[in-house]
Amino acid sequence: MWLAQRIGCNRLIIESDSLTAIEAVNQREAFGPDVVVITECNHMRLEFASMSCDHCFRESNEVDDALAKHSFSSRCSEVWEESIPDFISPFIVKDLSII
Repeated sequence: MWLAQRIGCNRLIIESDSLTAIEAVNQREAFGPDVVVITECNHMRLEFASMSCDHCFRESNEVDDALAKHSFSSRCSEVWEESIPDFISPFIVKDLSII
């Protein structure tokens, strides 16, 4: 959401294979350790003209899954504005071949 806001998007579609996370954001309430993240998402939601959060299955979300795994294993945040990282290229090619 932060990146979309940073590059000037005003309409946003968020997809995740975590049904629990999607339900929490859509219901705009959370309890337990996720309350801070959900609350922040709901505050940022107001910055967009429109925003939807949709569930999708992991098989249709392989690029995001690879990015999340990379972020977890490298323990850092990165932004690629000019090129596609090599580790997700095969997943992007696979997605494009399905379309």
